[in-house]
Amino acid sequence: KQRLTVDQILLQIPNDVEHVCITGGEPMMHDLSTLITYLWAKYKKVHIETSGTINNIIPSKDVWITVSPKSGVYFDMLKRADEIKILVDGQFNPTEKIKAHYHGLVQAISLLDIAESTPVYLQPINSEFEISRENLRLCMEWQKKFPCLRLSLQLHKILSQEIKELVR
Repeated sequence: KQRLTVDQILLQIPNDVEHVCITGGEPMMHDLSTLITYLWAKYKKVHIETSGTINNIIPSKDVWITVSPKSGVYFDMLKRADEIKILVDGQFNPTEKIKAHYHGLVQAISLLDIAESTPVYLQPINSEFEISRENLRLCMEWQKKFPCLRLSLQLHKILSQEIKELVR
């Protein structure tokens, strides 16, 4: 693991990149305000992918937030999210409620209710280099049954399988 300053991070972003996604581990455990401010100064769009387990609300709607809820997710993070991404395997059931922290309590929230106001994407759980056709079929079946849910795919994995070459 490497610790970088904001200046070191900015030097690694090519000038022609317009959209920066902050992800990996849990980005909300860090104070991102300086990095975001500097990215905006360089006319970059900012996107954060989080598990929602740290209640660190980014107030600006100029930052796109994707929440892929994990155990311990905060209701406020689900509410702030621009989109929700749910990983799907044989254990997934969209009618089960998400347990979210809300003012010191744990509250059960329906994923289908969330999908009425926030896009909810189903993404099949895959191995590192292969698509799970079974999990993809499950996503498609759930999406047909609940049209308020959307399908999300890891396109680089699909392309890698098609051309038999790693796509990054």
